[in-house]
Amino acid sequence: MKNYFFLLSIFLSVLFYSCSNVDCTTKNIDMYFLAPGGTYFFKMQDKDGNPILEGIIYVKYRKKLNMSGTYEITKFYNESYPGIKSMMGTFTATESDDDNTVNLNTNPKIADDNIIFEFNLMKNKIEGKWYRTTMKGKIDEGILTGHFLELKS
Repeated sequence: MKNYFFLLSIFLSVLFYSCSNVDCTTKNIDMYFLAPGGTYFFKMQDKDGNPILEGIIYVKYRKKLNMSGTYEITKFYNESYPGIKSMMGTFTATESDDDNTVNLNTNPKIADDNIIFEFNLMKNKIEGKWYRTTMKGKIDEGILTGHFLELKS
């Protein structure tokens, strides 16, 4: 009988922790993971929490762990912030095979002076950071937040 309760507690623990990053109460779990047709609000802040810009991500394509689409900047708080001018409205992204970490390149056509989003999708929230890369590597970073808006078919 002790073995039964031990195995049951392990099973329940695994089930509980496997649902910690997604909403397991819904049949639409995949809608939180950058599904095609999904739209997501995002906000970039500097490392002190001062807002830089807000926008909307539109996921157009997804095959396994690779995604692409477009985004639009809907509000500027600091239009002169370095690196912002390289954000051109298209993105490519990959999701980690190990967890739900996403790396989203805001301008895949260039390699210098680019903004990269690195975040986790937790239920319907985007939580992570953005960083600016140049040929010298990472030179600036800040806070990235957001949330799921809707899934269009």
